[in-house]
Amino acid sequence: MEKTVKYIPPLLLLLALLALPVFDFFVDEENLTVGSGSNVVTRAIVTIIMAYILILPNRSGTQRSHNLLTSCIVFFVVYLSAITIWFSPLTSKQAYNLVQITYSWLGFLCFYKLTKYYDIDERVYAYFFFILIATMAVTAYLNLDKRVDSERGLEVADNTGNAIVFAYTGIMLLSKKKVFPLALFLVIVGTLICGKRSAILATSAATLPLLIYMLTNKKVKLTRRILFIVLIVIGAFVALRYFSFYIDAAIERFESIEEDEGSGRGWIYEEYLNQFLISKPIHQVFGHGLFAGTRPLSSQYAFTHVAAHNDWLEILFDFGLIGVCTYALIFFLVLIVIIKNLKNRNIYFYMLCMSFIIWMVESILSSSFLMNMNSIYLYMSVAYAIAKLESSPKNNKTIETR
Repeated sequence: MEKTVKYIPPLLLLLALLALPVFDFFVDEENLTVGSGSNVVTRAIVTIIMAYILILPNRSGTQRSHNLLTSCIVFFVVYLSAITIWFSPLTSKQAYNLVQITYSWLGFLCFYKLTKYYDIDERVYAYFFFILIATMAVTAYLNLDKRVDSERGLEVADNTGNAIVFAYTGIMLLSKKKVFPLALFLVIVGTLICGKRSAILATSAATLPLLIYMLTNKKVKLTRRILFIVLIVIGAFVALRYFSFYIDAAIERFESIEEDEGSGRGWIYEEYLNQFLISKPIHQVFGHGLFAGTRPLSSQYAFTHVAAHNDWLEILFDFGLIGVCTYALIFFLVLIVIIKNLKNRNIYFYMLCMSFIIWMVESILSSSFLMNMNSIYLYMSVAYAIAKLESSPKNNKTIETR
């Protein structure tokens, strides 16, 4: 009975998270008022569940220790929330703004605790990621007719591509399972047909650690390596045979970068940086508030109709030097975990490497937690991998201090 009860909170959470891509597919977000709609309600429910799990007592009996990374993230969440409340107008949207700004980080803290202190069977996470990847890959395929014209090609990139790449690192938990080749195929083809350039680049870069693990790790048998290579060849043939039109359309978007500067990113980046430099010192230190540069009806600091599409510049303008330095510190602490585990190259190490690469690419070329709350899947992977590495017998308590 007790064993069954301990699985209820994480299972409720995972089921709620699996509902998100389904709601996102059926709900027309463009015609929704911010703070309304079933997808927003679902995220609010997930946030409440995560907050509940964070206050649950430890089940594993492991004594909780102070962790510099989690402490830094807690400070970041509190700081972002405080600045958002300080500068945001008192409207019904403010609660949703707080959910949006803290959602992915609460996911990190929640899954770090579940993994390290709650003793959850790894198969639960593995099956979750497989169902998640399959669901998002199918929704990406179903979205094709809405985005691809037989004459004009790919007109609009599908943000499902970013959601898929955020879930990509969970594939490491499937590396020893029979469904692994299928999951890998779904990720790569799903990302390509979405046509999201940042997602395609992130997927390509993050595949390198996966290849290194499969082709060089001593724990992977030679027969499995050969099978892996054969399946890659077969998968490439199937992708080119049945999805070549959509893949060509995605490649054409790369060819147009010189013309559109990455959908205007060159201009956007320069504008955000210039606006920060001419801001008052107090705003350079503390920021202007969440998306203050893009809300002409509610912010006196608005100067454009689009977000920065870059975590660093968006945080710099919205939350100032304190915010961007804290964000940089979080990246630095995750990198320390990777460096300290160079000799402990298990699946969690490669999972963390993949996560770090995707996180870095997306934070520069698009955005993670600020614009796309599906990044919670990536933050889950980072938290899971770090907690597992810290619990490894070969690990000397990575970045922990008493």
